[in-house]
Amino acid sequence: MRVNGGSTVANANVFPWVAADAYRHVVVTWPNLAGNSNSVAAMQPACTDGSNDCWAQWNVNAAESVDGTAAPPVFTQHVASDHVIHARTVCTNGTGWSNGEPTKEVP
Repeated sequence: MRVNGGSTVANANVFPWVAADAYRHVVVTWPNLAGNSNSVAAMQPACTDGSNDCWAQWNVNAAESVDGTAAPPVFTQHVASDHVIHARTVCTNGTGWSNGEPTKEVP
């Protein structure tokens, strides 16, 4: 079931977290990158000012439903973070990195 929509659909959406209660309330949160690439060069380019401010910028999105038992439930989506939570690539390959990337990454 898709819970995200709009501009986040074609973006990198990783590591979803789900919370639910007994009153049909469901919330899904996930880090989201405006863009989508598996290239370290594209995600972590050389910034002209020497910082990492031009690197991949991750925020947290949330989708909420108050009718989680409906078929299908309706989700309302919004940006949950008020700032960039992570700037660089995110490893989704567990401990399988062999190119100098971190072996574990959670933004």
